[in-house]
Amino acid sequence: MDNNANVAYGVSFERVCIVQRQKIAYLGGKGPFFYNLQEVRLWLEQNYSKR
Repeated sequence: MDNNANVAYGVSFERVCIVQRQKIAYLGGKGPFFYNLQEVRLWLEQNYSKR
């Protein structure tokens, strides 16, 4: 597979990710259709709400 379409049209996917202690703790799906901001919010609440 090559990267010609990306180069020709400037297309790239966006992803929502959370980095914790220099590691990717959460990696969402490729956007704009496959990431879920509610899932990100839930992750943040579960990992940081009790601090």
